Amino acid sequence: MELVFIGFSIFYLTTLSWYLIGFKKLPKSFPQTSTFIPSVSVIIAARNEQKDILRCLQSLLTPENQKIINEIIVVDDFSTDSTFELVIQMAKLHPMIKGIQTKSFPEFSDVKSPKKRAILCGLSVASGKWIALTDADCIVSSSWGMVFTDAISESSQMIAGPVEFITDQSLFSTWQHLEFAGLMLVAAGSVGQKKPSTINGANLWIKKEAFNSVGGFEGISHLISGDDELLMHKIHAKYPDGIQYLPTPEALVLTRPQPNLSSFWNQRKRWASKGLHYQSGSYKVFLAFFWLAHFLFLLLPFFALLGLVSWFIPFFIFLIKFFADGLFLSASNNFLTQKVNPFSVLWFGWIQIPYLVFTGLMGTFSRFEWKGVRY
Repeated sequence: MELVFIGFSIFYLTTLSWYLIGFKKLPKSFPQTSTFIPSVSVIIAARNEQKDILRCLQSLLTPENQKIINEIIVVDDFSTDSTFELVIQMAKLHPMIKGIQTKSFPEFSDVKSPKKRAILCGLSVASGKWIALTDADCIVSSSWGMVFTDAISESSQMIAGPVEFITDQSLFSTWQHLEFAGLMLVAAGSVGQKKPSTINGANLWIKKEAFNSVGGFEGISHLISGDDELLMHKIHAKYPDGIQYLPTPEALVLTRPQPNLSSFWNQRKRWASKGLHYQSGSYKVFLAFFWLAHFLFLLLPFFALLGLVSWFIPFFIFLIKFFADGLFLSASNNFLTQKVNPFSVLWFGWIQIPYLVFTGLMGTFSRFEWKGVRY
């Protein structure tokens, strides 16, 4: 039994090392070598975002971003507040802003996912050869557009960037910040290893030609989640060298963490719900082993209490695991504005183990709520 725990611990450490090596392989800057600037359409899906939509639009309207962005298309998805009215008011001041509503596009009414449906509506009127996606509750950097266009090469088909939470220093928001730091490193590291696994749709640029060539959301439109990861897997299958990741502060998008445990839990279940729908069988096996490793970490103290393993085993495994976690998370300080304290794993690690176990189960087998709708 002790060998089983040690074996899964080695698997876990090897996984973190693999992602870190991939992260270090990524270029950290892209010096502009030509004056070529592609046509770019920003698409923002919005539903009941009156609190944040103006802040998001203003961040896109910096002089530097306006040099890059041709149009900003806000797709209102049946908002019941004043989101769409605010967008129309902004559009009167800034002609590059366009407001449309999903109810005006009945041809996409059979798409179950609200986010995918909104993106398809935006794409149907977008003129840009590149589609930049962000969320209505996000703030982009003043040089966001320039950083992404500098990274575009002949092989580029999809480019992702990091997302960071604006925390209030509370334990709950700090927990979300630490978890997201890990997710961003996993995304960056997997791209660096040419085996992209995850990205975040709040900071994603897609070549329209690539989107159309893989059939867009065909085959995944019935899934509520997956407008980012599952689409990326389709594009990567056709363009193995076409996925990029920009681990730099200039490419960063800021957003708020979830305000309470209920919204946080529903969001994480929604994200986990697409786990069974990944195309790669080997990636599904990897995720199953990663989940099983944490399940065994959760059981380890109980095995020691029952005398089935020596107490030295959990002490040694958790010491090595938390040290590795701290080292791993501190690598995110290369692109995050709020730096990660590696010693935070001393409390974060104990929460993360049961959280990962139960999120994996609940995301696969239970329902969740999103934007007031039960799925």
